[in-house]
Amino acid sequence: MDNDVAARPSTTQTGRVSVARRLVAVSAVIGLLFCQACTTVIMPPVVPDEPRTVFLLDHGRHASLALPGRDGGVVRYSYGDWRYYAQVNTGLSEASAAVLWPSRAGLGRRELSGPPTAAAVRRQLLVWVEGIYELVVDSQEIEALRARLDSIYEANLETRIYNAAYDLEFVHHPSAYWVFHNSNQVIARWLKELDCRVGGPVLLSNWKVDLPPDGSDSLFDIIIVISKKTETPR
Repeated sequence: MDNDVAARPSTTQTGRVSVARRLVAVSAVIGLLFCQACTTVIMPPVVPDEPRTVFLLDHGRHASLALPGRDGGVVRYSYGDWRYYAQVNTGLSEASAAVLWPSRAGLGRRELSGPPTAAAVRRQLLVWVEGIYELVVDSQEIEALRARLDSIYEANLETRIYNAAYDLEFVHHPSAYWVFHNSNQVIARWLKELDCRVGGPVLLSNWKVDLPPDGSDSLFDIIIVISKKTETPR
């Protein structure tokens, strides 16, 4: 009897865990509401050596990225929580788990036919898209990013499922998903790999594309410098 009592968490411990989770939930909601009015600013590289166009797709709450393929087509990539996004388990418990603590993530992939234009991409999308942003970047950076994403996809083919709601094939992604590593933040990291500069909270899908700088210090450059100076050393 005493062992059974000792094995069970006390009411105080359970209450503390519940309060902690509520505080995290409230903080996350406040953060999302605060950032809803904030815009993520993207600056493409100034003059790419071998310019090609990629397409940032704004789906309202999240985004995906379409890269030119090897055969003249386009490959669309996305990232999100495995249960909520890939498996479309959109209940309250799944939504809370996806936001409040790290959970399994999925990489979405779908090949589209050419030509690699915004009109062709939009015509083939079976999901809602609020806007398509065309970004001119360097061809070699595109090749490197596409190769990295395809390597993740191919390494996890045994987990592949098709999601008709988003018209994407999903596999497990090695990096966990949560509110501070969500689909929009991962898309922003992919854009940085394409040599774009990205500034803003990137919690929500609220994008703006600015012209590349002319070489002089801009407000964007100043913000980037300040953010780097205030980063906590690892």
